[in-house]
Amino acid sequence: MATGLDIAGTTALVVGGTGGLGREIVAELSRRGSRVITAARTGTASDTHILADLRSADDAGRVVEETILRTGRLDIVVHAVAFAPREA
Repeated sequence: MATGLDIAGTTALVVGGTGGLGREIVAELSRRGSRVITAARTGTASDTHILADLRSADDAGRVVEETILRTGRLDIVVHAVAFAPREA
C-alpha cells in the first residue's frame, strides 16, 4: 500500500526551509528521495542553500533560476515562510 506520492528523483525548493516547519518539510522531502534546495534571508550560502530576501521579486526570480541552474530542474515549490505581524 502506497504511503504518499513517489517524489524520488525530483527537485524541491523550500522557501523558509531553515526554521521550524520548513526544516521538517525539508527532512521529509529528503527522506522521500527529493533533492532539496532551501532559500532564506538567514543561514550560510551553500550548494543547497540560497541566501535571498523573497520579499523582493528580483530575489524570488533569482532563487528559481539558481535552483534550476544547480539541479537542472524544479518540480516542487514549498512556501514555508512565517511572518510575525508588525506592532503598530
